[in-house]
Amino acid sequence: MNIAIIGWGSLLKDQGDLRIRSDWNSAGPSLPLEFARISCGNRLTLVIHCDAPLQNTYWALSEFLTLDAARENLEKREGTDSLGIHTVDSADNRIGAISDIIFKIMQIWLSEREDIDAVIWTGLESNWHEKRGCGFSYKDALDYLGELIDKKEASAAEEYIRNAPVSIKTPLRRLIEEKYGWASLSRC
Repeated sequence: MNIAIIGWGSLLKDQGDLRIRSDWNSAGPSLPLEFARISCGNRLTLVIHCDAPLQNTYWALSEFLTLDAARENLEKREGTDSLGIHTVDSADNRIGAISDIIFKIMQIWLSEREDIDAVIWTGLESNWHEKRGCGFSYKDALDYLGELIDKKEASAAEEYIRNAPVSIKTPLRRLIEEKYGWASLSRC
């Protein structure tokens, strides 16, 4: 079984324990992504955020040939549990809390690739309400970064945003570049 791993952020630069048998290919499915999750180190990380505009993603083939093994490997790399890894296969089975919109995007993408049997990705959601006590907004995200800068705790956030693929041009990224000058350092 050929299993594609979809990536759009740190996976591309730091594979860690992720075992892949191909290079990252820039023709992944277009997904609605935004820097809408506060992760370890105060980083704003990219997650699927259904209100966001579509962004290009990347894919690579898992070294593993079974869904269980490939999902477990991605789960380990991402430091999450099995609920955080989402799956769609070519028989239209799905694992995880996948919205109908994302499911359809993955179905179409898989149908265009006869050599791929399933796709997996990190399905973590925005945790903005949990971390900030309000829904995600561009204003609050900029305020959050401003607070980090004031406390001199913004280095990990800046590094993650700058190292995200240059092809990821979310509205928040544009605002961050304008306000803080954190232009992309990535060549992807």
